Amino acid sequence: MGSSRARDPRQPAVFGRDVLSLEAVRQCFTFPGKEVLENAVEDDSQRVSRLQRQINETHDHHEQQKFHFLQMMVQLQAALHQVNTEKDFLSHLSFRFSGSVRKPEKWFLA
Repeated sequence: MGSSRARDPRQPAVFGRDVLSLEAVRQCFTFPGKEVLENAVEDDSQRVSRLQRQINETHDHHEQQKFHFLQMMVQLQAALHQVNTEKDFLSHLSFRFSGSVRKPEKWFLA
């Protein structure tokens, strides 16, 4: 089977039960346009590999974007909590000191 001669396609192919490789099958069969077909299969195989790589890269990019989005959400929630805490503190101070601060017109009358 390792010879470079083409086998007569009219003769039945003899293969071991468990040793049937694609290369062995390719060597046994010849037909017009075989090389063109093999080149087309190889080109398609390379295209499939490129597309699988692009899909993986797109998936990885999506996962990174999702992670950054969730990270930004946590940061925004923390900032909102801090702003609300400061607002509550200022509201409390305003309410607490609103009765004890004189109005400006009373400053001149006192």
